[in-house]
Amino acid sequence: MFPFLLPGFEVQEISVTEAEITVTASAISTTAVCPACQQASSRLHSFYTRTPADLPISGQAVRLNLRVRRFRCQNQACPKRTFVESLPEVAARFARQTKRLRATLKLFAVALSGQAGERLLKQLGMTVSGQTLLRLAKSIKTSVVNAPEILGVDDFAFKRGRIYGAILVDLRTHRPVDLLPERTADALSLWLRNHPGALMMSRDRSTEFARGCK
Repeated sequence: MFPFLLPGFEVQEISVTEAEITVTASAISTTAVCPACQQASSRLHSFYTRTPADLPISGQAVRLNLRVRRFRCQNQACPKRTFVESLPEVAARFARQTKRLRATLKLFAVALSGQAGERLLKQLGMTVSGQTLLRLAKSIKTSVVNAPEILGVDDFAFKRGRIYGAILVDLRTHRPVDLLPERTADALSLWLRNHPGALMMSRDRSTEFARGCK
């Protein structure tokens, strides 16, 4: 069974080498919407391939080999004669990374410096430069973010047995909220002071997390 979803695509082949895992898939929708006039079209013009990087599996890099299509716009008044189908749930236009990979890189970019993030992500199967991480961090709009009312906190290994951090999760939506570069009371308490709003917290028996909550 394929270990994660590719909305709008049918997986056709999975190949594994020492360098990476390559997933080949084809788009399955019979129509696409023209971005200029918003009219649906089913007239195919041509095919082409996109190859964005995706989240790693067990520390091994993953590359998607996506067969997508160019459609002919059927609206005679539209200035666009052809258009490429969008992949709203998988990757942004022209992006070299899937949306879920980019979202993960942003979390690391905020939590760690460029060089530290580059070294750590390489060990986890995500090759990215420190400069790219810095650009991602600068691109994030700064705003006051409140903690979810029901917050979960747990530790996780950047590198098992050596480097640990903490992950914060909204337990209503089951979505990650933030990553902390360490699993200490000071790191957690600082985050809670800067992000008010948590009414209930779920944690393990870690004395560090207990002190951080207090």
